[in-house]
Amino acid sequence: MGYELDKRNLATIRKEIKETLLTILQEARSGHLSDLASIVYGDRTDVGNIEDMPLLWVLPSPHQPDLKGGHMAVHDFTFTFVTMVYDPEPEAGKDRAEDLTAQVYDLISANRNLNGKVFDVRPLHYDPSYEAMANSNVYWASCEFAFRIQRKE
Repeated sequence: MGYELDKRNLATIRKEIKETLLTILQEARSGHLSDLASIVYGDRTDVGNIEDMPLLWVLPSPHQPDLKGGHMAVHDFTFTFVTMVYDPEPEAGKDRAEDLTAQVYDLISANRNLNGKVFDVRPLHYDPSYEAMANSNVYWASCEFAFRIQRKE
């Protein structure tokens, strides 16, 4: 069965994408994302708590719907996945942040339809690690994906 134009409420679609994403990430914590101490969604977290690192921070981003003919719109629900690592050794911290981000990238890009929830999963960028907030012991790296749906509007 292929992907069909979605007719559901946008809030329902968004919530389903978010929940599926978080479930996939949580399940991967018992596998190749086992180094993660926590997964946080949204922009409200205490990044100063180094005991919860390394962490994966999932941040939703704004997107612009693309209107197509026939009352159809394409929505790219965009999320940035930021890994944060505490390490007193700069090279080790940077490498670990980049490795975790690469693992997240591979996990998400391997499921190009998010278990049938979206039309396509599109990688947008991969950002190598750097010091976080002028703290030479905390490093972060990120990758960004768009989760595309086509909807009748």
